[in-house]
Amino acid sequence: MNITEETSREANASVREAKRYRQNLILQRLQGRELTVSELSQELYEDGYMPFYDRHYVSPRITELRHMGIVEPCGKRMGRMNRMEAVWRIKEADDGQYNADREHD
Repeated sequence: MNITEETSREANASVREAKRYRQNLILQRLQGRELTVSELSQELYEDGYMPFYDRHYVSPRITELRHMGIVEPCGKRMGRMNRMEAVWRIKEADDGQYNADREHD
């Protein structure tokens, strides 16, 4: 393996870890709750996980979690910018167990 392949592989592993970390932060906040991306972003900012309010920290992770079948939209409400936003919750599996309790990549 050459140097560029090695550094590329290392960078990819680092990004994967950061994505999992952010996904887990989001899932912790959604436990038993229903929140918009703006609300999640505000909480993460207030709790010191983001240096400033940035919904783009949360939105891609919600999309990934949705594609993984872990979260689902459950309604909509007025968001921070006076526009309607989807409200998200952890999806309950057919067996009654929440998908967030299952292992995800």
